[in-house]
Amino acid sequence: MALTDTRIRQAKPKEKPYKLLDGHGLHLEVRPTGAKLWRLRYRLAGKENLFAIGKYPEVGLLEARNERDAAKSVIKNGVHPSHQRKLDQIRQSNAHANTFEAVALEWVERNAGEWTQRTRIQRERLLESDVFPVIGSLPISQVSPAHVLDILKRVEKRAPTMAVIATQSISAIFRHAIVTLRAESDPTAPLRGAIKTKPVKHHKPLTERQLGQFLRSVEDYPGQFGSKTALKLMFLTLVRSVELIQARWQEFDLEKALWTIPAERMKGREAHRVPLPQPIPDDLEQKIQ
Repeated sequence: MALTDTRIRQAKPKEKPYKLLDGHGLHLEVRPTGAKLWRLRYRLAGKENLFAIGKYPEVGLLEARNERDAAKSVIKNGVHPSHQRKLDQIRQSNAHANTFEAVALEWVERNAGEWTQRTRIQRERLLESDVFPVIGSLPISQVSPAHVLDILKRVEKRAPTMAVIATQSISAIFRHAIVTLRAESDPTAPLRGAIKTKPVKHHKPLTERQLGQFLRSVEDYPGQFGSKTALKLMFLTLVRSVELIQARWQEFDLEKALWTIPAERMKGREAHRVPLPQPIPDDLEQKIQ
């Protein structure tokens, strides 16, 4: 006789465990403690086995029957349902470890040694503020072009240049996932051209007359001595502004007239030596003025 919810609820514990049969190997074991446990009895390879489905009422009657039917399908394939359950748990655990956020953080750590500190901070902030809230918890294999396009359009409204960096970063993360066998394709590939960037407008170079005006303006600049010196040094050495701003006194060898920028502050991660200018000859100074 098949079980009913009423009969299960009314079952009282006895001195010894006893069974309430439901059918097709499924039964409810009622223990002296009052615990009610779903069990499935089955045979595999000529041996009788018992599969623990769960505890009532956490697992109801209908759910227990569904679990019984699923287990029987597994048993038909010659697999113990308990083994299949462990395999499913491992797969679920691996899926969690293979979320987009997990793979992205792995990618950041893998490349951090090749980036400047500024680049790493930029990438991490972009991922945390714009990417992870949308797709961070998804298995990376389930991220679609539609997900990525939604992210890029949001970033583009705020900062078109950052949308390009977001595209490059997401694509690089997927390339890392592909080579580590956690994704099969890059969803940014169909989106090429979706983000339109403004054409770069370069400033025209200074003419000889403008150059002289610039140098005189710097000389007459009423601001701080450090700012004035920085402008002159950047003009004479042609270094990037960030290299100049972060310069330290210990990097300068005035006797050898040499400025050595350490590798950690260079894009190429190699130390860069910059010859320091000698005083401008009077005749050249008069010419450019």
